[in-house]
Formats: sequence, structure tokens, C-alpha cells
Amino acid sequence: MGVDLEHELVARIGFAGLLLQAPDQSRPNDSYGIKANWQRLNQNYADFLSDANFISGGTGEPYSRDKFVFEVNTHFDLGAGLVLEPVVQYVVNPNSYWNPYTARRAKDGFYGGFTLVVPVGTPLGLAPG
Repeated sequence: MGVDLEHELVARIGFAGLLLQAPDQSRPNDSYGIKANWQRLNQNYADFLSDANFISGGTGEPYSRDKFVFEVNTHFDLGAGLVLEPVVQYVVNPNSYWNPYTARRAKDGFYGGFTLVVPVGTPLGLAPG
């Protein structure tokens, strides 16, 4: 019994990456990573995205089925349970998967952001685990 890829929105996904943990002995919880991600949309869903773009006032130009994301990320332990995780990505052939009915089309480019982990239990005096 196999997977029916004809009815899946994303037909194929692939990831590869490297992670360097504890690059400095004085900072054992820090890490640096690089990652590559490939996604192939189902042809029917790529056609739907183009049609939805046209109906919404866009060009309706066909979307590429293949999307690539190249990422650099870090994990910095700031102490007292605080963690900062910045990330920078370069995206090739983005699509409107998360917002199909939009007239705007995403372009290749750099995207960045970060996550700040704040353990609310620590300031409240709650013990982990």
C-alpha cells in the first residue's frame, strides 16, 4: 500500500543540513547550522495557485513546482534559561501555499527572523521536570 501522491499538495520534500554543536567549550549549549530544503508541489496544486492568483487580480503566471530554501541558523544560550535563535534564509521559487488567493507574488530573496525562548517557570520559581 503506497502513498497516493496525486492527492497530496506537496508531492516531495527533501532536507539536508549540518549542525556544529558547542563550537566553544565555554559555551556548550550554543550551536550553528546550515540547512537546504527542497519541496515539489503536486502539479494540480501548482495549477490551482496560478488560477487563484489570476482570480484575485494577479497575473496568473504559472508557479514553479520546485521551491528551494537555503538557511543559516544559530542557537545562543543567553543564561537563566533564555535562548536566542536567529535565522536567515534565501528562498528560490517561493509560492503562495499559505495564502493562495492573493494577487501578490512572492519573489526570490532573503528572509530573516529570530525566536526568543523565555522560560516563564524560572522567574516564577518553578523547577523544571
